[in-house]
Amino acid sequence: MSTAIRGFYRRYAASGDYTWHIDKRIKRVGRLCESTGTADRDEAKRYLLHRIRELRDIGIYGVRPRRKFHEAAAKYLVDFAHKSTIRRDAAALKDLSPYISDLWLDRINNDSFNAYRKARHDLAIITRNAKIAVTRRVLKLAAEVWCHPGTNMT
Repeated sequence: MSTAIRGFYRRYAASGDYTWHIDKRIKRVGRLCESTGTADRDEAKRYLLHRIRELRDIGIYGVRPRRKFHEAAAKYLVDFAHKSTIRRDAAALKDLSPYISDLWLDRINNDSFNAYRKARHDLAIITRNAKIAVTRRVLKLAAEVWCHPGTNMT
């Protein structure tokens, strides 16, 4: 017989399907409120334990959180939505997305763009470099300005 976990519940969709959600307060860390993305209870429990461990490592032990590029790009588009050139930036990030979207931020370097440069050799060099410059801006903001909530770490 399984035991109940506090802050762990099903959220039903209009279709009748459900996914497991987390709404839990964690001591010395804060509130964790998100979807597990699955209807399988065991997998959802594993995800919950993984997230708790990750948040405790960040909050208590000071371990720097790892983020993927697509998360930083989404934050950039939200934070700079007021820019007059945001559509151009969004198009550039979308164009580069298949090549670097799933890379960890700490693993992106100049060589990460070689596949993009080869695939888009039909573009002018200045156009390719302008699109890569938007990516460089996102990476620079992630490295120097944006801090993880609850810590002072970029």
